[in-house]
Amino acid sequence: NLVKEFAGPNFVYDNGTEFFPYNPYEKMLLAKVSSYTGGTLKINDTILSDKEVLEYNLWEWDTIEISTWGTLNLYFSDGSNSVLWDKASDSKITLQNMKFVEDKNLYTSIKIALNIGSLWTKASKMSDKSEFEVYTADALAAVRGTIFWLRRDTMMSNIVVQEWKVEVAKQWPLNWWW
Repeated sequence: NLVKEFAGPNFVYDNGTEFFPYNPYEKMLLAKVSSYTGGTLKINDTILSDKEVLEYNLWEWDTIEISTWGTLNLYFSDGSNSVLWDKASDSKITLQNMKFVEDKNLYTSIKIALNIGSLWTKASKMSDKSEFEVYTADALAAVRGTIFWLRRDTMMSNIVVQEWKVEVAKQWPLNWWW
């Protein structure tokens, strides 16, 4: 069987369950840094070595920050991918919610707070019951099966849709995630 590995972007051939894109025995959804270049990278305000970063499992409430011109590729175990990058400022996100929901863990809920900077995302096309949302202080983008870019600077948020569609909502200024 050719399957996507658990918590990684690679495809592997295996007759077992070790490399499933989800863990069938535990209810958990996580993210991993698949690569990064340039700049300083912090996870939970700690600078990690290159090896530590690539082996680190990211969970709910983890924060990731990369300095200006640095690029970080983030892989979610539901198959979604994000790139944290900005040429004008540092970029920082908080993984607010990452969990499997309902029906034997077939549906996922991922919510990310973009504190500042830019986040390109390709959200996997899954069931309508799955959610992928990115929040800023003044906007919310809810997507599935979509490629989009969201940028937050000190004054406002900008959203660009490259493929499919994004549901956008204005947020009242909220600072509860940073």
